[in-house]
Amino acid sequence: LMVTQEMADRSHGGVIYYFCHIHSKMSGKIIIQNADGSPVTQAGGEPLANPTPQHLYAAPSPSPADRTCGTDGLEPFVVGGADACAERFLCGALDTTFEQCLQAMDCKMNREMQCIP
Repeated sequence: LMVTQEMADRSHGGVIYYFCHIHSKMSGKIIIQNADGSPVTQAGGEPLANPTPQHLYAAPSPSPADRTCGTDGLEPFVVGGADACAERFLCGALDTTFEQCLQAMDCKMNREMQCIP
């Protein structure tokens, strides 16, 4: 990525924001600085026209199930959760954390992605 002075001048507080159209909340920001590491200025040293950075959405706060499984929004679908499935998607006793995570993920996908005509 080559950041030009024009891009820096049009930024908000020396920050360029990016996001993915496909993946929800897959976004971030690139902080532009002068070559010496100081906050970016216009070419002549004047402050930027938009000196205040914009705020991104708040970072999600993972539930215990999400921390364990490395997911987001899985808590209601774990066994005993508000949206847990009675249907089993895995064979066996579901006695490992990995199996319990897979069961909850399969349940969530079944509930949220299934198309019924």
